[in-house]
Amino acid sequence: MYRKLKHLIIDFFEWLGFIHRYRWHVNGDSDRLILADKEILKGERTGYANVLFNTRSGYVYIGKNVIFGHDCQILTGRHIDNYSSPLTFKPTPSEGYDINIKDGVWITSRVIVTGGVTIGENTTVLPGSVVTKDLPSNSIVGGVPAKFLRLKVLRDDG
Repeated sequence: MYRKLKHLIIDFFEWLGFIHRYRWHVNGDSDRLILADKEILKGERTGYANVLFNTRSGYVYIGKNVIFGHDCQILTGRHIDNYSSPLTFKPTPSEGYDINIKDGVWITSRVIVTGGVTIGENTTVLPGSVVTKDLPSNSIVGGVPAKFLRLKVLRDDG
């Protein structure tokens, strides 16, 4: 009963535009968002807390067991400046800036991932980072722009 009432209230305030928590949004063609973990679309399990996916300039591929923190932006969209005027842009390209996020990646809060990058398996991206180039597997990365900090120590708990 409490859970249904809680979701009803959250949905109502979201409909009014006051909150956008615990939801993910697709700006562009939603068919370009490819999720390997289809269970994310059902029920209570969610690893997508207020994430914006922009699919204007490419596909976004997300592997299994990927977790996003709050307020992340996954942006394929690009504006190409023609440098002739400060306010003039060429049309946004419709392809060529795919984002590939491999299995087991943890993208912490307020991370921005720009188009044309691949994030390797089991990588952790630290809070506030801006990912502008490919990142290796089993690593910890961070910064603006994000850079390799160290390898993860993988444990065998068995």
